[in-house]
Amino acid sequence: MNPKEVEQIYQHYSDMVFRVALIYMKNQDDAYDIVHNVFEKMLQKRLHFKDDEHMKAWLIRVTINMCKNLLKSACRNRQVSLEEQQEKGCDYAYCDGDEKEQKEEILQAILNIKPVFREVIYLYYYEGYNTKEIGKIVGKNASTIRSRLAKAREILAQILQEEMGYEETDS
Repeated sequence: MNPKEVEQIYQHYSDMVFRVALIYMKNQDDAYDIVHNVFEKMLQKRLHFKDDEHMKAWLIRVTINMCKNLLKSACRNRQVSLEEQQEKGCDYAYCDGDEKEQKEEILQAILNIKPVFREVIYLYYYEGYNTKEIGKIVGKNASTIRSRLAKAREILAQILQEEMGYEETDS
């Protein structure tokens, strides 16, 4: 790929890559680094994609792999916690948007669930993949993804209800 093509892809997909990285890293600065590294890797490789969905899946897979590698690294132990990031004003959107506040609240709730649930929620609702496609991206079968998605919805609903002060009543 030439630099001009990568620049266009960056403009179109950098927000998605940032959100995937943020969901894994829980740290804005690390997420920015991952975005940079993903597109740097794209510049270095001679990639040919079948279509836009193939390219999008590649970006997500590479982002997830880079996040996992960084999380495993020894230097990770010296990072700033999510709470410290929030105190200094962590921004959960790579680009500004009209619905930024609402997206931040939901992404904040998503960050409070386990990574296996985080990734399926994000890929299903934010990126529009179906369970079969998510299974291919994360290397699991579609039924596993459906189970994880159902559990993730339950957990996320509970978190959002608690944050909004809703209590379930027995009727």
